[in-house]
Amino acid sequence: PGGDTYYNLAVCFMYQEKTNDAIHYFKQALSEKQNMEASHINLGGLLIRNNHLKEAESHYKKALKLNPNNAEIKHILSALTGKNIVEKAPTEYVESLFNQYAHYYDQHLVKHLSYQAHTLLLSYFDKEYWNDKSLNILDLGCGTGLCGELFKDYAKTLTGIDAAEKMLQLAESKNIYDTLIAGDITTELPLITNQDLILAADVLTYFGDLTNVINQCYNSLKSKGMIGFTLESLHSKPQYTLQHSIRYAHNYEYILQSLTDAGFINIKINSCTLRQQFKQPVNGYAIIAEKDESKHGIEE
Repeated sequence: PGGDTYYNLAVCFMYQEKTNDAIHYFKQALSEKQNMEASHINLGGLLIRNNHLKEAESHYKKALKLNPNNAEIKHILSALTGKNIVEKAPTEYVESLFNQYAHYYDQHLVKHLSYQAHTLLLSYFDKEYWNDKSLNILDLGCGTGLCGELFKDYAKTLTGIDAAEKMLQLAESKNIYDTLIAGDITTELPLITNQDLILAADVLTYFGDLTNVINQCYNSLKSKGMIGFTLESLHSKPQYTLQHSIRYAHNYEYILQSLTDAGFINIKINSCTLRQQFKQPVNGYAIIAEKDESKHGIEE
């Protein structure tokens, strides 16, 4: 036994979803003053998962003292304290989160969290919109390819963008995508045009202010192209808020206004359950909208 052993055991238990064992061994590693910053960060994440938010906040504050310039830690503390909230999650946070999450992402989301954002989007498109098999499809925040797998049959070309290279490695191994791009969505999206469909399943939850990314999607679509995305719902006055889950939630009126201002029509905002969090359903919206450069209108 020693600090390294305790830390590595904690990581193994964390990957196996044995949260309480992982917490125990991260604390043991800290008692040995081993991997201090990483132990505090991982311990904080596990405590959030167990809904022990004050204790999690304490560990993130200790991690920040060890690395005062860490944008990832600052963003998580903003979610826990409600202070210094930024308009979108820092790229460093998204990249770090999903690189760590990559190798057990599919199993954790689908099996443990009952994730269904990707299947909800497919069901709305299948039932109501199109039956074309030759579309240019762009999958934002494509991750390991959960959404891409469902939409592949409709694609002439399928492009994925993600900030986490380890997620992209898993997506590449599935042979779903014609092109995979490693980078920040708002940096890469303006370089892509002529798309029939843009997908963003459980991705814009890492954006507070939607204006820029919605406008970029509009510009990347063909006329009458479509966007499909999910958001978590906020039933209060602010346009958006950063939740303790470190994902943003948005209110209905703000979502509708963002799409309308960008030039989308035939907007459908469908209430749904996206996943589980703290063993409770996460309520949100599956949103479909159409680009039309000559018409303006809203269908609800």
